[in-house]
Amino acid sequence: MSELPIIVWDVDDVLNKLMDSWLKSWNQKNDLNVALMNIKDNPPHEILKISKETYFNSLDDFRNSEAGINVEENSIVKNWFENHGSRYNHMACSARPIHTMPNQAWWIYHNYGQWIHTVHVAGTGRNKEMDYKNISKADFISWIDKEVLFIDDSEENVNAVSETGSETMLYPQPWNSSKHSEEEFIAKLNEKLGL
Repeated sequence: MSELPIIVWDVDDVLNKLMDSWLKSWNQKNDLNVALMNIKDNPPHEILKISKETYFNSLDDFRNSEAGINVEENSIVKNWFENHGSRYNHMACSARPIHTMPNQAWWIYHNYGQWIHTVHVAGTGRNKEMDYKNISKADFISWIDKEVLFIDDSEENVNAVSETGSETMLYPQPWNSSKHSEEEFIAKLNEKLGL
């Protein structure tokens, strides 16, 4: 990269372990034993044999619960921040319903506030009338008049942001096509940043 980029981080399943935490709660409530590695689609409603609405309602209830506000950090990413985070400017860009954002904003500032000072909520596409004007992550990134490195676990978001001309990296999760481990992702991030 030619200059120090602003690094824009997705939150759920990149900075934290939301799906893993929610899935453990779902398993416990429903007497199931679905492993995170079996979640090959996101949203995973068909894998779980439930409706998309049931999945999103459960996920949002979890996001607003005590467990959701204390969702586990991604220790691999947190370790990267502790070693290199102060060298860069960071933003969080999350696509989740606005009614779940107070917990997430608190979580970001509580766990990553030393490095991340800007939190943006993008549209989820779930509620066309209430979904913060349906501004996508790609729309938000295109407004930033600096070099950006965008990191997300959603291939759709990564591809859309790539089309804006920004650098992107796909964070490995079972539901995307990344063939890297999380440790390999960090090594590639360091290489891209010249660390």
